[in-house]
Amino acid sequence: MLVMNWTYGYDWEKEYQDKKALTEIMLNSPYLGNGANLLMHDRKWTSEAIEDIVKGFQKKGYEILDPKLIETPA
Repeated sequence: MLVMNWTYGYDWEKEYQDKKALTEIMLNSPYLGNGANLLMHDRKWTSEAIEDIVKGFQKKGYEILDPKLIETPA
C-alpha cells in the first residue's frame, strides 16, 4: 500500500454534490498545480463527473498518473 497525503478534494462537501459543481471546483481549485493529489470518493456525483474532470485536466495540459508510478525515496 502506498501512503500519501491529498492536496484537495471537494466531493464530500454539500455544495459540490452534483456533477456540474464538482467538475467546476475540481478543475478550478486554487490548490490545483503540478503534482497535486486529488481526493475523490466513491459517490454517485463523483462517478458522474469523473470523465469531465479528467478531460478538463487533460485540456489544461495535466496528465493522470497511476500512484504506483510515483517515485518515492527508498
